[in-house]
Amino acid sequence: KTYDLCWCNGTASSCLLEADFSVRLGPLHFGGPSAQQAASVEICRAGMPCSVVDFEGQAIRNGSRLVVLPQDPRGCVWQRVSEADPPGLMDFPNIGVSETFDQATRSYSFYGDPLI
Repeated sequence: KTYDLCWCNGTASSCLLEADFSVRLGPLHFGGPSAQQAASVEICRAGMPCSVVDFEGQAIRNGSRLVVLPQDPRGCVWQRVSEADPPGLMDFPNIGVSETFDQATRSYSFYGDPLI
């Protein structure tokens, strides 16, 4: 399954609303790894805590977050159509919103209480 991976810098906004994650980092693909991939690829399972470690990039600071959104033509500007729609991806911890970036471990983790 493929999702859009979006970023919020944590300084221009609170990273609490879908609209705060307006920078698209690219697609996030989930699937079963081959034996060769398993040695070098982090595996995240829906509904379980997950960490993206050794995250590299420009201007990545404590306070920034990742969000996993449904794949949609609108990309990272996805928002619920109505209040009846789920506020995020119900199969992901914290409905798809990561904890804030940890500069010491260069990682984003998906767990905790829902923010949205």
